[in-house]
Amino acid sequence: MQALSNLDLNSCYLAGSLPAQWARALPSLQRINASSNGLTGILPPEWSALNLTAINLDRNELAGSIPEEWGSNGTFKSLAALHLYSNSLSGILPAS
Repeated sequence: MQALSNLDLNSCYLAGSLPAQWARALPSLQRINASSNGLTGILPPEWSALNLTAINLDRNELAGSIPEEWGSNGTFKSLAALHLYSNSLSGILPAS
């Protein structure tokens, strides 16, 4: 059985927060697309354990800042695409 590497939940009418548990439950995940939903809350610091190449979370209602852990623990090391526009995020990109 192959592990899930691409999760596309674009325009699925999702609401609520992003699951921190995905970091443990989906260790082979490389791409997440959950744009155009009603997702709220913060970006999970736990996702720093994932080796993501693309994150698309635009057009949601996410708040807070990009977790420092994403830069220091590895999420940004292989990231080629990051789409977060049309949210309520604040702050700066982690220096790392």
